[in-house]
Amino acid sequence: MKVEEIITNKIIKHLENGVIPWKKPWVGMLPKNFVSRKEYSGINMLLLSSLEYKQPYFITYKQAVELGGQVKKGEKGCSVVYWNVFETEEKDKNGKKKMVGIPFIRYYTVFNMEQCEGIEIPKLFDHQRDTNYEGILQTYINKPKIEEGTKASYSIATDTVKLPPLNQFKRVEDYYATMYHELTHSTGITRRLARFEDDDTNIFGSESYSKEELIAELGSAFLCARHGIDNRLVESSAGYIQSWLKVLKNDPRFIIGASGKAQKAVNYMLGKDTPEHR
Repeated sequence: MKVEEIITNKIIKHLENGVIPWKKPWVGMLPKNFVSRKEYSGINMLLLSSLEYKQPYFITYKQAVELGGQVKKGEKGCSVVYWNVFETEEKDKNGKKKMVGIPFIRYYTVFNMEQCEGIEIPKLFDHQRDTNYEGILQTYINKPKIEEGTKASYSIATDTVKLPPLNQFKRVEDYYATMYHELTHSTGITRRLARFEDDDTNIFGSESYSKEELIAELGSAFLCARHGIDNRLVESSAGYIQSWLKVLKNDPRFIIGASGKAQKAVNYMLGKDTPEHR
């Protein structure tokens, strides 16, 4: 029996045992002030999250200087809003004193820690890259670009895989399992295996998108098995797949079809099914 068949059967067995919780393998980081460690909220959270820095921490120019650092020359900050209520004493029409709240707004400019220098930034996890797990990057001919980002994703338009920094993942293995998932997605464009129609993105939550997620997660599980990444990730994959099967009306037959396409994607990345190796 092939590795792929063994993993598929294990995942199906997990699915048959009931609900499996799936947890995101990296630590999501909302924007927060570096000094107070308080998360920004409301419009500030939306503004700062849209900047897509790898670091979640922001700081004012004054705070940076007070910590012995500096904002890099030429860097531009982002305005955030601080509002509060100032209470003052007033008299009503009868001459009685009462406290009245007067709202006020202040604007501050903050800089991401990547825009600063001379300040040490704490690491969440201190991981080292593993060359064994990165072997796929050597066999994958004309692979997509791989960049750091705020979340894991694959862009068809730019042929780019984005991954959160390694130090945001709880385990090194989780980082590579996520990389394998996104790399499997990348095999679907027209010039590779042509799973996508017209190189267009599928609508999130649709049946076609759900099928592609099954393929990507199975591809990740297959590559993890080939690289000796531990079996705990098989259960994690099953939990992720289970969430997508709900869109597909919990029909396990979809896994069998997705398994074949995932195996083809893995073979492609391993250099076994590309024009260059035929």
